[in-house]
Amino acid sequence: MDFDSSLYEAVKAIINEWDPHGLLSCCAPTDEFEAEAAMIAVRIEPNMNVRQISAVISDVFNAQFADGAITERKCRAPARRIFRSIKELKCGKVPAATVCRHNKQR
Repeated sequence: MDFDSSLYEAVKAIINEWDPHGLLSCCAPTDEFEAEAAMIAVRIEPNMNVRQISAVISDVFNAQFADGAITERKCRAPARRIFRSIKELKCGKVPAATVCRHNKQR
């Protein structure tokens, strides 16, 4: 898998777990945030910091949902995870975010 597709998979996993509007936990299909994950992944540059990634996430969700509810501050936790995933990808590792937490060995 190349950097871009690996980044997309990590972003998708992180956004789905974050579930910013609570849609996945109630009634939405599992692919609910695929478009947003793709938009975020293509806008992220490998040298971005957490604040810049937070801004991208906030911009995408506020454009898609037009409610302004997703502030940059609310995006910090997923942005930190995406930032860590980028660092892992740069080192040639599989991002931890793409490993299902339920499948990890205990």
